Amino acid sequence: MPLLTLFTLIGLVILIQLGRWQWSRFDEKSAFEGARETLVQTIEIIPTGTAPETLPLVYGLFPAGPVWRLYQPGRTSDGDLVLFLSDAYPGISASDVSPQIDPSTVTMRGRLLPADLSVPLTGRDKPEEGVLYTLAPATLLTAWNVTAPEGGSLLFAEPETVALEGVSQPVSNPYMSAGQGDDLPPERHFGYAITWWGLALALLGVYVAFHKAQGRLRFRS
Repeated sequence: MPLLTLFTLIGLVILIQLGRWQWSRFDEKSAFEGARETLVQTIEIIPTGTAPETLPLVYGLFPAGPVWRLYQPGRTSDGDLVLFLSDAYPGISASDVSPQIDPSTVTMRGRLLPADLSVPLTGRDKPEEGVLYTLAPATLLTAWNVTAPEGGSLLFAEPETVALEGVSQPVSNPYMSAGQGDDLPPERHFGYAITWWGLALALLGVYVAFHKAQGRLRFRS
């Protein structure tokens, strides 16, 4: 197979897959926005576990910039074990923040999300230093000396808004939405999908035009 054809096929596959990925984000976010009133609820959580000497912090990105998120284990009024976002601290490095815990019962307006969330393109977790770049349920529960439920589901409780240090008003929590840290509206993902697929068509058009100019393609009249 000629190299030009090979590279064109690889490029087409990549562009089409990128378009499909953006279209899936558009679908997810559109579905969330349509069902927002039923997905967002008032959640009461009683903190549990033993606070470690070094509180584990999870890296995240808010519209205002990078933050370090503190998740604590707790139980809902139904007795379900959850990891809830209790605080968030702006800062480039985890060493820039001084996390504090509040043992009192928490009542939040937010959403319960599955704990098996994948986060692409992240840094390497350093649990021994209390620095995490992924939502790692097992690591967080171990740090808080809490046993994971056998055969049971573990959820993350994400509040609708978060109070950040140095910010006068609570900010929207991007990790509560379907985007998981991505606060782009669904329409933007739709536009990106069309752009990637448009580039795929353009690449195919250039390939065909080049071969036609070289006399390798002939179209019947």
